[in-house]
Amino acid sequence: MITAKIFKDFELIQKQYEPRMVHTTDIFCPVSHRKEQDGYAELRQDVLQNGMKHPVILIPNTEENYQLAIRQVKTEYIVKRENSKYLCMYGNQRLDIYKDASFSYIWSVLTENVEWSHAVYLELKNSS
Repeated sequence: MITAKIFKDFELIQKQYEPRMVHTTDIFCPVSHRKEQDGYAELRQDVLQNGMKHPVILIPNTEENYQLAIRQVKTEYIVKRENSKYLCMYGNQRLDIYKDASFSYIWSVLTENVEWSHAVYLELKNSS
């Protein structure tokens, strides 16, 4: 169970999220060139040998969420939106690794939007 917190209208709001398995074909990554990033080979080896330390974080694949997900991404790395149930907000490299290794399912946390996905990310990062 992951408890995420945000402040909205000067009020602390908490939500709990339970990680679950999601089929990798239901997830779209809006950013490309992950394999070219520094540390990818080491991450791949670690994930395949030891598994993932944290689940990937997903949001519904709506046009609004897609636009928010790509807002600070260099144009040459943006992938045109494809139909799928979810967008991967955090864990794109790990998702690529799982797909390349022919895994069908990946541990995921489903959140409502970019705001809550970031709150879950911070909670997971702080719990490490």
